[in-house]
Amino acid sequence: IIRFWESQFKQIKPKILNSNRRYYDENCINLLKKVKFLLKDQGMTINGVKKILNNKDTLELDELVNDSIRADKFKSKLKNISRIVKNLKELK
Repeated sequence: IIRFWESQFKQIKPKILNSNRRYYDENCINLLKKVKFLLKDQGMTINGVKKILNNKDTLELDELVNDSIRADKFKSKLKNISRIVKNLKELK
């Protein structure tokens, strides 16, 4: 998916070193997070995401993406806690 996104979004530019390995810096990773958020979580089209990424006013989008990622981490932690509690109840 990431390779496809590279072909669609000119802003995603990983460093390509020996043997065609791609290395993504923090900016690329943050951009990929934005693309994922807009495509998968918000249900936007590729053309819609291109328009947003070409717009310079993406500060609000950065906040939305970061909040979404934090919520996903929180949900994951809650699931782990629930699993641990369930296992502890089974031990009794």
